[in-house]
Amino acid sequence: MDESDLHALTRQGALSFNNAGTMPTETSSLNGPWYKEPAEAMEPNSLIDIRPAALVLSSIKKAESRDSIIVRLFNPYGTAIEGQVYVSSLLRATHAHECRIDEKRISALSLGPVASGQGQLVHISVPGKKIVTLEFS
Repeated sequence: MDESDLHALTRQGALSFNNAGTMPTETSSLNGPWYKEPAEAMEPNSLIDIRPAALVLSSIKKAESRDSIIVRLFNPYGTAIEGQVYVSSLLRATHAHECRIDEKRISALSLGPVASGQGQLVHISVPGKKIVTLEFS
């Protein structure tokens, strides 16, 4: 991108600056989570869909001692985030659990159908600056 491209973006309103082009004015959107409203359906062709996008998928793997899938989510923000994890019907999940890092189950979670019939849905709360481990079996 050269200087003429930057000027074109500025003229189109896609980019705005203070102080003669030295500082972007839209930094407030970078200071906290950007939430997406819960959807009635998963993203097409997804095995797992995590909402809101502020929750970070840390890992996904097969459980060490069971025939299930482990999903780890990280909340990089300082406040708790309420979210949803959608699991495709292709995974045939019938149970969900919150687990410790060593995959020992802590508690059962309610796994319900998605309105569109595409899979299952679990509601979660991820504390600020923490990792949550989920198991789907």
